Amino acid sequence: ELSDLRHIQAKLKKQYQEKMAELAHANRRVEQHEAEVKKLRLRVEELKKELAQAEDEVYLFVLSVFTGSGRICEDLSSWFINLQ
Repeated sequence: ELSDLRHIQAKLKKQYQEKMAELAHANRRVEQHEAEVKKLRLRVEELKKELAQAEDEVYLFVLSVFTGSGRICEDLSSWFINLQ
């Protein structure tokens, strides 16, 4: 009976060690995934800033085109008026 208990104890100890090894491995994977998520979140923030900057540049370009077009129309109008 004592040998049976020792056998059971050894078996349970082995199972415990295996589960602890699995847990340690799972914890390492969690840490890796958390680090990857952190990097991705930082990259998303960088991309948001780059997008905002690009949108500002496009807005300024379009504004300059329309402002320039307005000046061109005014210049053409003045030119036609002067022709008459």
